[in-house]
Parts: sequence; C-alpha cells; structure tokens
Amino acid sequence: MKERILETFAELGFILEQLEDSCYDFDYEDKHMMLLTGKEDDGYLSISIPRIYGLEDGNPLVFSQLIDRINSDLKYIKAYEIGNYIWIFYQRDIEGDSDLKLSISRMIMHLDAASTYIQHEVEVIAEEVGSLEDVQDEDIEDVEFEDGIYNENEE
Repeated sequence: MKERILETFAELGFILEQLEDSCYDFDYEDKHMMLLTGKEDDGYLSISIPRIYGLEDGNPLVFSQLIDRINSDLKYIKAYEIGNYIWIFYQRDIEGDSDLKLSISRMIMHLDAASTYIQHEVEVIAEEVGSLEDVQDEDIEDVEFEDGIYNENEE
C-alpha cells in the first residue's frame, strides 16, 4: 500500500522528501505538509500541516481556544499540541479505496481550507481574549448563585 500511496503522490505532481521510513515532506502551494504512512497499519494515511501556530506566536489563551475550535468546528481535521505548536492532521483508512488520487486530493484541500480558517480564527479569538483582558476587576459586579440562577448583589 505504501508504494501505491507514493506513486499516487508522484502522479499528482508532488515531490516527496523522505525524512524517515514512513514520513515525507512536501509542499502544496505555499504550505509545507507532511505525509505519514502507517508503520503498523499499512492502509492508514495521515497528512499534516506541522507547526501551523506556535505558543510563542501569541497568547496562551488563543493557543488553547484555537485547538478547541479546530477540533469542534472542522470535520475531518484534528488539531494536536506537539511541543509548543499546533499541528493539524487529516487521517483516514484508505484500505480498499478505489480512487486514491481523489482521496488524497481531498485530504490536501481540506487541510488547505483549514489553514485559511485557522488564520481567520486566530484574529477572532485574539479579539475576544483582548476584550476579556480589557475588563478590569472593578468593572465586574459581584454575583451570587441562588436557586439555579445568577443574581446581582445589591449593596
């Protein structure tokens, strides 16, 4: 199966640089991606955009909220923290897949669309976090929890 995957990438015009036995680098438009073929599961394919957002790139709240939004909003795409970076992955079982070219193309296009979504969401989350940080402690009114609802303390 690995040979079939590598042949399909070549047919699609990708130049793969082998990093390890089952790990290859390639570029799609202006994005650096990685192909990971399963060591133990030969019919499993994973394509990743590594280091799409780093913890040092901004606020830790943006970083954690971005992972949550990616994983909840995007179908097929999963985000993981590896080191101090967010990596996104599209993973699937390709055993018995009759049109591998189409499947791989879709995987790459979904990752490309996800990177655009992520760029937008970083700005949105940063604005949300920034507006939360602008709120001063004295601006927050005391509230108490009573009978399942929040009530403002009147002093």
